[in-house]
Amino acid sequence: MESQSYSSSVEPPDAPHEPILTLPGALTAYVLLIAAIHLRVLMPVDLENWTIDVFGFIPKRYDSTLLNITFPGGAGAKVWTFVTYSLLHANLSHIGFNVLWLLPFGSALARRFGPVRFFAFMAVTAAAGAVAHLVTHEHAIAPMIGASASVSGAMAAAIRFAFVQGSFLSFTRGDADAAAKVPALSLARALAPKIRVNAICPGFMDTRWFSSVFGEEKAQRVRENVAKSVPLQVAAKPEDVADAALFFISDAARHVTGEMVLIDGGAHLGFAPTRAR
Repeated sequence: MESQSYSSSVEPPDAPHEPILTLPGALTAYVLLIAAIHLRVLMPVDLENWTIDVFGFIPKRYDSTLLNITFPGGAGAKVWTFVTYSLLHANLSHIGFNVLWLLPFGSALARRFGPVRFFAFMAVTAAAGAVAHLVTHEHAIAPMIGASASVSGAMAAAIRFAFVQGSFLSFTRGDADAAAKVPALSLARALAPKIRVNAICPGFMDTRWFSSVFGEEKAQRVRENVAKSVPLQVAAKPEDVADAALFFISDAARHVTGEMVLIDGGAHLGFAPTRAR
């Protein structure tokens, strides 16, 4: 009687491989929201233009020094348009271009932040873009729309960790949970050596805004009070910030990165006159 032995080898199943690009729920919801809002193009032209005026960001809405123009939306539009403009787009190409950049960088950011922080981040960066547009185009009447500011913010945030080994856009990434925990680099390290990163942190700035809003007499009192409260006894001007910026972009700062320059007359030293204590 012969006995035969049978050996069976069972190969372990292949480890699951995640696709290079996966869309988290928060980003999917954000893109669908933009697409749904774009259906406004199906409305009559007058109604579509009204939605742009009410939800688009119009710098002239905050300017009362020139022509007296009334925009729809009232006082509320002065608040919500800092964010709502970013959900409006001119056409499908406009949406497609922004979504194209959001797919890799927005996915990484949404997975790392989670839904609540992701939506808050997109709103804050949209508001920052509106502020920048308001400062540079203070009398503009044409509405600004589009998510470019939020997309740029997502790219800037994701670049700190998305390409780090083991993270979302690296060639050696792990699963999504592990990739979301990869430590973020400082911008100075993430962008080096091609880009130097420095920050200018101004304190009080003596601009013409104070004179136009408060009047020259009150503005002068503010200047004097600020000068008395800082060691250098002077209120900084926009030119002081510009000089620092010119230094950072000059060849003299070619070996300077990761630095913060405080332009506040020494206020950060905690100086205060004896009589003010």
